[in-house]
Amino acid sequence: MQGWQPCNGAIMRWPTEPGSDIAQSGNARAKSNIGYLYEQGFGVSQDYGKAMTWYSDAADDGLAEAQHNLGMMYANALGTEESWGRALLWFRRAAENESFESTYMIGLSYYRGLGQIEDKPSALHYFRIAAESGYADAQYMLSYMLLAAEGPTLKADPFNAYVWSSLALESGQVQAEEVRDLARMVLEKDDLLRANLKISECAAGDAACDYTN
Repeated sequence: MQGWQPCNGAIMRWPTEPGSDIAQSGNARAKSNIGYLYEQGFGVSQDYGKAMTWYSDAADDGLAEAQHNLGMMYANALGTEESWGRALLWFRRAAENESFESTYMIGLSYYRGLGQIEDKPSALHYFRIAAESGYADAQYMLSYMLLAAEGPTLKADPFNAYVWSSLALESGQVQAEEVRDLARMVLEKDDLLRANLKISECAAGDAACDYTN
């Protein structure tokens, strides 16, 4: 989930229920923050129903963060029955507003056949979009699919699997280590040198980085 979190782990307490002034102000981000407080139980009693209400208000105002969080509520059956159909509706709206977390979730739904027919090429497409934005989980899934020959050519691509898994690791995705190590085992020395150069360029945001090669 995305949302406001208290500084240094401190939990704030309100003398009365939060939100009335915010609701009247029409501030979408503030509404989403209130939803997050109810979802996590920060400073208030945890209440998924109220969280969904606040997220819905903010999502209707066009806030990508709230749209994504609302999608996650439906996907995880928090405060409602599980509905990947509704989750995808909100993930797609959030993705249109450049939420790469939601772009990743769309890819995951295609990969696992959640709420729609399993479609590996579409999963790869969405994982790549989110991966190129720097989203670590998408980088990991992209590397996994490339190494497992689940890409468009149905042939293993250890070079790009190594690149993407290494980038995912640098972003803190520890599951990518296994993919990186397996890919490294089958790469020739020259390819490994070229891959490491590409990783350095892409990790540094260098203009020379080309995600397509």
